[in-house]
Amino acid sequence: MNQALKFDKFLKESDVKRRRALQKYQAEVKMNEIKQREIDKLVAELEKLKVRQQKLQKKVAKEKVNEDFLLKVIDQLPDNYLEYGADSVIGAIIRRHETLSATNQTLIKNLITLSDDFEKSQHDLETLQREHDTTKLMLIRELSELQMKCNRIQEKNKQLEVGINHEKGHFRYQSQELGSLLLAIANLAEQCHMRHYGPLQEMEWLSKLDMIQEFILEKKHIQQLATQPDESGALLSSLGDQTQSRKMGITKKCRSQVPAGSGGVIQTPKNKGKASV
Repeated sequence: MNQALKFDKFLKESDVKRRRALQKYQAEVKMNEIKQREIDKLVAELEKLKVRQQKLQKKVAKEKVNEDFLLKVIDQLPDNYLEYGADSVIGAIIRRHETLSATNQTLIKNLITLSDDFEKSQHDLETLQREHDTTKLMLIRELSELQMKCNRIQEKNKQLEVGINHEKGHFRYQSQELGSLLLAIANLAEQCHMRHYGPLQEMEWLSKLDMIQEFILEKKHIQQLATQPDESGALLSSLGDQTQSRKMGITKKCRSQVPAGSGGVIQTPKNKGKASV
């Protein structure tokens, strides 16, 4: 019985120890995690510090040239120049550097302003280019429409030119016919000339036609006289009366038949309304 109690007590104590050990282990694990995070953080900071150290070393190496230059400048200064203190020389150099730095900042600001103006001008140029392209397309379209209209007008002009050439050919043919007719009238007038009509050069075309008609009638009467001797006296007297009446009315008849301003148009069945002199 005592052994059982001791064993039970031993188990309880072992369980308590196990729990304590487990809790301690868990606490140590958490602590290790915290320490590890701190270590990682410190390592990262160390890396940053190393990078910064390298940058500073490079900057120091870069500024070492300026330091050497300043030391050489100090060595070249007169002996009594340093009586005013070392700060005065360095201060003058620093003030000069500040002046140059301010000038540099001003130039940078001006450069930024000019860059902004350039970008704005570039944008305006692109806008104008787009407007120009749009206007160009519109003008090309209008030019195409005008070209089509011009082609239609040219085609119409060609048709009109063909019609004019046809009319010219027809007019030329009528002129040739008129010339032939006038030449025939002139030849007949020359063959049938009667003195009481006057010279041929001063006669009008209607007078020539009347003269030709009168000449033909006289020839016809003469032929009738030749075929009918008994009636020759009466026919000769009537022929004389007709000749005298024609002599008196030639001028009046010509003026009444030729309209004013017509240019002597000859009204014949062949060329009525077409020929003019």
